[in-house]
Amino acid sequence: MLSHWFSPIDNTLSHLAGNYCQIMYEDGKDFPVLEHTKLAFIGFDKEFSNNVRKQFYSFNNHFSPLQIADLGNLKSLDVEFSIPAIKEILDGGIIPILLGAPGHIIQKLMHRLESDSSTIFHISNRLPDYHSDDKYEILGFQRHLCELDRITQLEGISTSSMSLAKMRAHPYIQEAVLRDANLTHFDGSAIKLSDNPASIESNTSGLTCAESCQVMKNIGGSQNLKLLNITNYEIIDEKRQYASSITIAEMIWYFIEGYHQKLNDHPTTSSDQLQRFVIHSLNTDAEMIFVKNETSGRWWFMSNGNEEQYHACSHEEYLEAARGDIPDRLLRY
Repeated sequence: MLSHWFSPIDNTLSHLAGNYCQIMYEDGKDFPVLEHTKLAFIGFDKEFSNNVRKQFYSFNNHFSPLQIADLGNLKSLDVEFSIPAIKEILDGGIIPILLGAPGHIIQKLMHRLESDSSTIFHISNRLPDYHSDDKYEILGFQRHLCELDRITQLEGISTSSMSLAKMRAHPYIQEAVLRDANLTHFDGSAIKLSDNPASIESNTSGLTCAESCQVMKNIGGSQNLKLLNITNYEIIDEKRQYASSITIAEMIWYFIEGYHQKLNDHPTTSSDQLQRFVIHSLNTDAEMIFVKNETSGRWWFMSNGNEEQYHACSHEEYLEAARGDIPDRLLRY
């Protein structure tokens, strides 16, 4: 029973949550049936989660047809305790929105999943600890905060990791990378200190609130998304926590907008007309196959000519390849 893992939200929060959530685990009620649920809020750190909830649930709801649930807070901060519950929710086809869980929970969860195709997408201003055997894409890291050897190591295991500067310089590539987002962790440290004043890890440079919202909207639009975790290492200061909670809540709103407006235009599932472009690469002595969805205008690159291995790319990357200057990101596939 999932109720073994969760504590219900209190009556004050459940009253606010009714603006968004058709299904809630409330005080004095049995654990709800999650049939038809698409997204589910799960609190890990209770204080952080409830502060974000209060702000998020005060926003206008533009997504009323979407089935959203609030399952309350996990009873324990022990990662091993929480993983069976999260896995059961994933197995039910629901995307959990975890609030306040440490980043390594996703790494542990990935090793429990029966699929070997999962990639961890980690947005942070620093490089997390990772196993060289795992698939990682890290976005938003700031080079002056990272050891050069670790950046070099990351380049050996990653295809699409992007520093903060690269994310800003190539927004269309950022969109393409996040269109493939899978198991995703957003560390509040990626947000600049002025927009996230409660974070002890944020820097004076970083993503603005507006940029973070766009990143989250891109993640929400991913066809591959399984889970989103958002965390923040907070200073105990009510005014700063209040300001940061608003930023995090805005990000979640735009994540849900991205999910709600998701385009079902992937080449393997779309009924739209697809246009195919073949480029013969002199550098690799291989044919590079690109596909464009005529309705959405979005592009994919076919890895090794395999119809099952499409990777999102940008029109700009296709143009580079057509000129003979194949982007490193695509060469890695």
